[in-house]
Formats: sequence, structure tokens, C-alpha cells
Amino acid sequence: MNRRAAISAFFLSLFSFVFSSKAYSTMSKNTQAQFALKLFSAINQDGLKGNVIISPTSIFLALSLLYNGAKGTTQKQIKQLLLEKQDLDLDTFNRDNLKLQKILSKARGNNILSIANSLWVRYGIALKTSYVDSLGYSYGAQITNLDFSNPQSPVAINEWVARKTNNKITKIIDRLSSDQVMILINAIYFKGIWAKTFDSNLTQNQPFFLLNGQAKQVPLMSREGDYWYWENELLQLVSLPYDDQDLALDIFLPKKNIDFTSFLGQFNLENWQRWSSQVGKRKGVVKIPRFKLEYQNTLNSVLTNLGMSSAFNANQADFSGLTNTKVYVSEVLHKTYLEVNEEGSEAAAVTSIGIKAMAMPASQEPFVFRADRPFVCILREKQTNSLIFIASIVEPG
Repeated sequence: MNRRAAISAFFLSLFSFVFSSKAYSTMSKNTQAQFALKLFSAINQDGLKGNVIISPTSIFLALSLLYNGAKGTTQKQIKQLLLEKQDLDLDTFNRDNLKLQKILSKARGNNILSIANSLWVRYGIALKTSYVDSLGYSYGAQITNLDFSNPQSPVAINEWVARKTNNKITKIIDRLSSDQVMILINAIYFKGIWAKTFDSNLTQNQPFFLLNGQAKQVPLMSREGDYWYWENELLQLVSLPYDDQDLALDIFLPKKNIDFTSFLGQFNLENWQRWSSQVGKRKGVVKIPRFKLEYQNTLNSVLTNLGMSSAFNANQADFSGLTNTKVYVSEVLHKTYLEVNEEGSEAAAVTSIGIKAMAMPASQEPFVFRADRPFVCILREKQTNSLIFIASIVEPG
């Protein structure tokens, strides 16, 4: 077997978010939001080629599994990507991630938010005991030894993925190559019921205006009521809570005269915090598309451009904290599923925003929020302050 063997890191995703100030006394409150928006921006830099749906929380946790086995320059690069300038030791980082996963996976009534981690290892590859302990204790990872030469091995991995995503993602791998020795997977599944559902009788086919100016007929759902809302000359922002109340889908709709590509370029931590802090209760009408979408992207070049280059280089990668076998990352695959309908949302992947209430004048006219053109939506968990899913929807399906 080639000693410079490849780790294939596969991530499944979803839609959701992150920290409570009480639970997180060490990792910065905005750590995952910073990572999420940086990643979202990097993916969109190559130009819009269609819908983008990512789970930053899933990718963050999957990279955390990798970080635990990295050493030297490789470890420093992954740490810089995940934590920016925070000087956090690995044990504290893992404890914070354990708290994060417990908060996100708590019982949520009619809503479900589940997280699962796994490591699949070729027979004959020995893992470091400290690495196994970290993955088991802090991430609850299932570690399985497989005969990678057996054609049924991918079936076992795909069945695990399907179970953990409620069959929304049924395949993450077609085959295992001769030089692959490990596969790291994080899977997130979310199903949420709106606090106030949309009446399906009010859903009507209406034109949705695509980036090329053409119109496509899509089912547009409609509901009237009190919402957390804000607008300025750039955008309209409405927050749609799920009946869990800690979870919400925030929709950012650029004004009609705003170019969508330039609008995406303004999604950074500072702007996101400023926009989200302005929302206040206001009466209005919300019209959003009903859609069901899938997304897949290989993130090697994106992560390399964000500074994580040595992990992908067979001559530079240092994962000596994982195994004595010389390994490098061959592929990072992110796959997501998102459905939004009258009852709520469902999302999956194999990878909150603190809202400040601002009183609105009682005399203010009800707003109309009509998402009939490309928009951005963020699934967030209010208690924690991470962005679990971010999507730019340019063509609802």
C-alpha cells in the first residue's frame, strides 16, 4: 500500500446554528458565525453558478475531527481557519465543541436537530490512542474498521449516511480507491415546524425572476402576521421562527434595484451582526417560495484558498496525531439537502444569531416581503450563535 495514503473527508450537511453565552465561556461567541460567513463568501467568489446550500456547522465539526489529528504547520493552518486569532488549546476547543453538540442536539419537541460523526478506517491502519479517545469523548464518533477492497464497504458507509439524514442523502461515496485509508464524516439532520404554518390554500404559482431576467413559475406561499423584521435601502430581512423558538430561518432579500452578486459580497460578520441586531416586531405579509433542493461541492480549492493548503499536499501534510501512516486529505465533499414548505423545513448534510428587539412605531404601515427574486436564507439557533445552514437561492426547484 502506498505509504502516502489518502484520507477522504466527506461531509453531509443541513440548516442550523450555535452558542449560549453561559455554555461558551472560552470559544468566542462569534467563532462559528465568522467561519460560516468567511466560507460562504469564498464559495461565492468564483461567480454564481446556481443555488449554494452549505452547512457551516457540519463543515466546522468535520474539520474539527481532522484538526485533532493534525500536527505542525497543518495543525496551525486548520486552527487559523477555524479559530482566526483565538489562542485556544485543543482540550478546551474539544470541550466547547462537545457543549455545542449537546445544545444543538437537545430535545426540541416537534423539531429535530441531530448531529453524528464517524470515522471509517481501512484494516491494517493503526490510529493513535489519544485520537481515538478525543473522537469518542468529545464528538461521540463511531469508529469502524472496514475491508476497503470489499465492494460492499461503500454500501455500509452510505447506509450510515442515509440513517443519520433520514434518507434525505442516501449516497456519499461510490467506491473506495486503493490508496484511500480513512473517511471522516459529519452528518447533520434538521426538521422544523413553523411556529405559525402557511395555509396551503393560499399558495399560488407566481413568477420568480431569475438572474438572467427571465421568469420561472414557482409555488409562492403566503402568510400574514407579526414578524421580526427590518429593512434599509439595501435589503429586507424577516425572521421566521420554528415552534422550538430557539430555531429560526432568516431570509435576506435584496431590494429590486440591487445586483445579487454585489449583495452576496456584503455578507461578512460585521454587516450580518448589524442587520440582525436591527429587527423588531412589525405586522406584514410574507411570501416565499416552496422548494426542494440538493447541492454538492468539493471544497478542496475553497479550503486551500482559505489557508488550509498543507493538508492536501502529500509531501507537506502532517497528521501524525492521527496515525503513524503518512496520510493527506484527498477530497473534502460537502453534500446538502434543503426543503421549505407550508409546514416547515427539512434539511440534511454530511458537514444564532442574538436578535435584539427594537420597538417599531405603532403607526408604521404593514410591510410586504415578496421573495420573487434571488435571496439568502440562514438557519440559526438563537441560544448558541452559530449559523448551521446558509443558502443563496437563485432558482427554487
